[in-house]
Parts: sequence; C-alpha cells; structure tokens
Amino acid sequence: MATTYELIIYGKVQHVGFRDRIESIGKGLGINGVIYNHKDGTVRILANFDDEEDKVSLFIEYIKRHKPENADVEKIEIEDYDGYVCSIDSYYKYLTALQLEKIATYGGLMLKLQKLTLEELEKNKWKSKYKDRWYWRKTIKTWKINYQKKK
Repeated sequence: MATTYELIIYGKVQHVGFRDRIESIGKGLGINGVIYNHKDGTVRILANFDDEEDKVSLFIEYIKRHKPENADVEKIEIEDYDGYVCSIDSYYKYLTALQLEKIATYGGLMLKLQKLTLEELEKNKWKSKYKDRWYWRKTIKTWKINYQKKK
C-alpha cells in the first residue's frame, strides 16, 4: 500500500524552473504525484511512496542537490496526506469511462426519439404541420420530458 505525503518546499522555488526539474526527478525515481505552486510562495508536492522510507529521504536529497541554478531551497517540510494522488493517465481513463457512459445513455435516448419520430411520420404521412421545424422542436422536447419521467 502506498503512503502519500505532502512536501512543502520553502525558498526561491517559483518561476525558476523548479517544478519541471522536480517532476523529472520524481518520474526517474518512479514516484507518482503532482507538483504545484502555492499562493504563499512555496511549491507543494503530493506524492505517493510505496512504503519505502528510504525513497522519501532519497527524493528530498535529490531535490536539494539537483535544483535549478536560480532556485534556493531554504527548508522542506513533510506532512502525511490523508488520501491518494492518482496519475494523470489514471484520471484520464476515469474521465473517458464517464464520458462513454454518457454517450451510451444519451445515444440510446436519441435513437429512441428517432424511432418515435419515424413512426409518427409514417402514421401521418407527412401532413403539412409536420413540415414545420418549430413543431418538431416542441415535439422532441415533449418526448424527452416524457421519457425522463418514465425512468
């Protein structure tokens, strides 16, 4: 089980290429997490560590040693973080699944509405009122409301 920590880095760490450097160090060490500038001037890292205390200290040591030239790290605080940080890839897959679910739901609704429309047209053989696009907008809206009530 992974343990998540929040690392708070104080000093001149914003606008000096610090986040990019730390992100590449983290990826090199196989650490999953996010890094961002905080409004108080610090840089915050939320990172998952695979129950390896050595990896945390190694990461901090790399941060201190391999910082950009213009950066100045005054201190680094480590706090336990109650939660888990997922990778961008995992989050992307999650969002894709949600979008596909919506597409399937509304796509099915659209097909049912199309079927009802075609049946209505077939019954009435293109009477003059059905040529009016405003009629169809109102009809489809009514069908959607009725369909959603039936659910």
